[in-house]
Parts: sequence; structure tokens; C-alpha cells
Amino acid sequence: MLTFADVAIDLDAREVIRDGASQHLEPQAFDLLRYLILNQERVVPKSELLDAVWGTTSSPSRRSRPG
Repeated sequence: MLTFADVAIDLDAREVIRDGASQHLEPQAFDLLRYLILNQERVVPKSELLDAVWGTTSSPSRRSRPG
């Protein structure tokens, strides 16, 4: 378990806890967080993140929200 300030991240349980309350993360958001934590000692190229988290070297579709 990784802890900092009031946040705890359990990579095995795929859980983020802040101030004692579980925080919901979408699966890909958690996968991205996990990958960055496990590779924190280096700069991770975008193409590697896309392959590791989205399984592609193409950019995932972007969502736009009405202003």
C-alpha cells in the first residue's frame, strides 16, 4: 500500500482511499495511476502509456463536454 498525505492506494485491491473514504476511479483511470506508480522512477513515453493502459499506440478518443 502506498500512502501520502491523506491518501492510501492499494494496488492489489485496486482501491484509493482518501480521508478514510473509498474513492471511485474508472478502471482505466486506476490502470493509468497504477502504471505511473510502478514506473515512477522514469519518464514514461505517451506511446508506452497508450499501449499499457489502452492497448493501442493510437490516442484514445477525447471526450468533450458542453461549456
